[in-house]
Amino acid sequence: MPKTHPRRYRIESLILEALAPIVKPALLNGNGIITLRQVLLNKDFSVATVVYSSVGEHDLKQVQKTLEDQAWRYRRQLALSLNMRKTPQLVFVYDDKGLAADKMRSFLEAIAADE
Repeated sequence: MPKTHPRRYRIESLILEALAPIVKPALLNGNGIITLRQVLLNKDFSVATVVYSSVGEHDLKQVQKTLEDQAWRYRRQLALSLNMRKTPQLVFVYDDKGLAADKMRSFLEAIAADE
């Protein structure tokens, strides 16, 4: 039976809650929505992988570049808002489940329109 890590989950949740209001306003360009889905910490809590998704019209390469370029600022603001001994390095990873959901929805709408 796998061992649960409540401290890790609690810190991941805190980081996600603190990052959402910092990151989202910086990416409000276009007609799409950027959603921070999950934060995953490595074993020694030195790296936080932030999983995000996009729905709508966004240039994903530009979004990824912006996130990577601004990661140090987000980390600094995170350090100011959370009382942690060491603030983890932020790595942003795109989750394409939102894109797959858009394709599936448009496919189902096309089928419904044909009937």
